Amino acid sequence: MTSPHRKRRGAETQAALAGYLRDHGWPFATDAGAGRQGSDILNTPGLGWEAKARRDFSPLAWIRQADNGSGVPLCVHRPDGMGPATVANWPVTLRLSDVVTLLRAAGYGDPEVSDAA
Repeated sequence: MTSPHRKRRGAETQAALAGYLRDHGWPFATDAGAGRQGSDILNTPGLGWEAKARRDFSPLAWIRQADNGSGVPLCVHRPDGMGPATVANWPVTLRLSDVVTLLRAAGYGDPEVSDAA
């Protein structure tokens, strides 16, 4: 059973993440609240967010949880000792294939060879 402190920390983590996203390109981002299926953050089309405020580190399980059909699965981890004021520094876990796709779309790497060439 989750303690009231852990529930409060989880809710605070989701709210901080949604607030950060609202201020940085997703003006309608909202946290989904506790116990809801799907993405922890709503109104960010194409992205499946999982917010974690835990001591354990289970990236594969978390990415599987974030891969909920909402879009690119992203898991934001709030480490101990880092509060909402440090949300910009919280680590994010993604699948390598998604990182490569995003980096290529942003212009990194060699140009892709077109099939028409």
